[in-house]
Amino acid sequence: MTGHRSCRSRCATLRSAPLALLALAGAACASGRTGPARAPEFPDRVVRLEIAVHGLRNGRGWIRGAVFASAGGFPAEHERAVRRAEAPALDGVILLFEDLPAGRYALAVLHDEDADGRMARNALGIPREGYALSGEETLLPRFADAVTDLASPLCRVALRLKYWGP
Repeated sequence: MTGHRSCRSRCATLRSAPLALLALAGAACASGRTGPARAPEFPDRVVRLEIAVHGLRNGRGWIRGAVFASAGGFPAEHERAVRRAEAPALDGVILLFEDLPAGRYALAVLHDEDADGRMARNALGIPREGYALSGEETLLPRFADAVTDLASPLCRVALRLKYWGP
């Protein structure tokens, strides 16, 4: 495989890494420009995915996370994700996804401050609530830029929320 890193080696070393290192790592398992998702390399393997969310500007509302297997609905339509999780808004909260089939996914996290279940936007369409995505930083999020390989039995990812406005 080329163009991406395997979660197998990265996750094993990150189990004992300090939290600060995880926060700087962005996506700790693997990420990069690898094109559209494809069938899992290990179809019978399941993954426990833990997403640590940092950078909350306040403790209002919910942290909502979604795991997408395709570009359909990514990143805003969490109801189209293959898995979803949520937790009260606390800095450092960990969203847990159990028994996720090993494969290639894009991750999206929303700080739903008004607890309405969707991203609040201003009149120009700019997000008013915080969000974070796996993979490369881009102005316009694309599924191909956020694809992450999840193959290790335990994958830990740290994502930092970004806020564009008040």
